[in-house]
Amino acid sequence: MSHLRQQIREEIATTLTGLTTTGDNVFMSRVYPMEQGKLPGIIIYTVDERTMPSTTGAHRTIEATLNVAVECYAMGNAIDNLLDGVCLEIQQALSANRQINSLAKNSQLDSTVINFAQDSEQPAGYATMSWSVNYRYKENNPEIAL
Repeated sequence: MSHLRQQIREEIATTLTGLTTTGDNVFMSRVYPMEQGKLPGIIIYTVDERTMPSTTGAHRTIEATLNVAVECYAMGNAIDNLLDGVCLEIQQALSANRQINSLAKNSQLDSTVINFAQDSEQPAGYATMSWSVNYRYKENNPEIAL
């Protein structure tokens, strides 16, 4: 198995694959830039995580809040509307799966930041949606959600 962070990222990617506007252009890496041929597209990655034990003893229960970035990239006319449309689809899909297939207790959209490319031949931009994902696990077993 893999760490719950990875499982959560993968489940979010599965949830977002096949959306009307972005289709299969869903990636889980921020190392490589989004290629123009993959637009509109989505990149999913984890930003940070805060943890706190909620029980005492040998194997404490850990309450974790994971910050997941979902970036959507687009290029074309009416870029504002296109990015808003992709954000709408993402928000609807993830809100319908707030427990991320039982990996999380809850998830929510915290913020959206929209940026536009200044040096592009065509109107281009991206929106970064920050999602908080709350989940629990035993300190000695971060592969299994509680």
